[in-house]
Amino acid sequence: MGPGGAAVYDRLPQDEVKSRLPESMDPWVRFARAMTLPFFLAPPHENPTFDLVLDNIDYIVKLVGWEHVAIGTDWPFMMSHHLAEVTIGTQTAELGFRPERGISVSRTTEGYKDARDFVNYTRRLLGRGYTDEQIKGILGENFLSLFEEVCG
Repeated sequence: MGPGGAAVYDRLPQDEVKSRLPESMDPWVRFARAMTLPFFLAPPHENPTFDLVLDNIDYIVKLVGWEHVAIGTDWPFMMSHHLAEVTIGTQTAELGFRPERGISVSRTTEGYKDARDFVNYTRRLLGRGYTDEQIKGILGENFLSLFEEVCG
């Protein structure tokens, strides 16, 4: 297990890279995405909890500041597990994931099964002492600011 609760994977940026994000002149480079995907948070045989997701967010916030953190929601949690497996699940190797990583698009995190559980981020971040401004940033405003800066 790596720092901040995330499992150690070769596709994830290392701390020395993340710690330089705020200094970068390139807007896309100075942005950190919190790991919310189960297979980045725990080894293949373990089912991560939502607390582990929040531990990862806390860790990255301490490393680069909350203004540079956002939650990525690009994983197919909106479709049925069967549909996700027969479409995206068959392409994990083509997407750059190694078989030994145990990537499964139907694997979920305890406390976050699909987009209907998104409200758990707000509840749990409040419980950890984040302000409304920080939560709004982490949940989307930070990314929108970045997108506006880059795309106009």
